[in-house]
Amino acid sequence: MHFVAAIFSGTLLDIIRQTAGMVGRCGRAVCVTPEQCSDRAHGFGVCYGDPRKAGGDMAVVVGIAGGSGSGKTTLVEAIVDGMAPVSVVRLEQDSYYRDQPTLLFAEREMINYDHHDALDNELLVDHVRALVRGTAVEKPVYDFAQHQRTGQWQRVEPAPVVLVDGILVLESPELRELLDLKLFVDTDPDVRVIRRIVRDLRERGRTLDSVVSQYLQTVRPMHLQFVEPSKRHADVIIPEGGLNAVAAVMVIARLHAMLTA
Repeated sequence: MHFVAAIFSGTLLDIIRQTAGMVGRCGRAVCVTPEQCSDRAHGFGVCYGDPRKAGGDMAVVVGIAGGSGSGKTTLVEAIVDGMAPVSVVRLEQDSYYRDQPTLLFAEREMINYDHHDALDNELLVDHVRALVRGTAVEKPVYDFAQHQRTGQWQRVEPAPVVLVDGILVLESPELRELLDLKLFVDTDPDVRVIRRIVRDLRERGRTLDSVVSQYLQTVRPMHLQFVEPSKRHADVIIPEGGLNAVAAVMVIARLHAMLTA
């Protein structure tokens, strides 16, 4: 597997040192931002082992895909915690649903939100590219109960690691081109549907009838048509996502290795 080969391309001692936080090329402990570097000219890209690619990119971009309720968010949280003190930012594909201000609520309810046409992937790609260049972006804030953007924006600052997660992250060729590491979270369908029901009722203001109806009409068919086939683009397939502690540790070690290479 690509990931296993990459992980063990260095020595075990190197990986342990990188995971523990080796000094950057500026001579300090890991520098997370330009201000923390003893030489401001370095910037966080060079100071932290120069993770930039040939085009001058300033971040490592990780794509995390998988079915709804598979455990993507849990994996994101595990990576963020495990990468500390290195700064990690997140772009959720769910935040990039297209805005439909001219449609009535009943019309917005009829949209297939599990199809890529419902997503503003053009804006998401632009934001990933901007963060890679070291430029902050304004991420849209989405209201899942009303199926529309709130009109508010959340500022996302550049960081050494950018996580992009969503069910269709690996389905988009434009997004895949920007990803340095592609992960797919694989979880049994019955577990996923229970997690989705609980999440949508507690966090998104949905009714049980609407959640079940959406699952049967769009979520399951779109998973079989788009999400599951995108698994073939993954570098690593992770059963149970962030609950898979061994896989999470391996991903974190790989990211440290990429940043300090």
